[in-house]
Amino acid sequence: MGGGHPHTSNADTVGWLNRHWAAPTPADDYFAGPYHVSAATNRSGYDVMVDFEPHWFSDEDSTFPPRLLIYVPPSRRHTRPSAAPARRLTYGP
Repeated sequence: MGGGHPHTSNADTVGWLNRHWAAPTPADDYFAGPYHVSAATNRSGYDVMVDFEPHWFSDEDSTFPPRLLIYVPPSRRHTRPSAAPARRLTYGP
């Protein structure tokens, strides 16, 4: 993610979710093993987080499968319009 910000801890990942999602995410509800990585960026006015956990975890109470998730909250940041002219999409011959 060019220009993204890697998260250095699970607290950073959960903090991002809690800043951008409607429902709070308790840190202990979110499995992050030793190979977990996540990073956040903003693309075209949308905040985005990529979250990757290659291993699974299971105990008596819960199971967390491996995951690769891309989070995009439903709201868009107010951004300045681009100085570049808009491109028109055309279809057909």
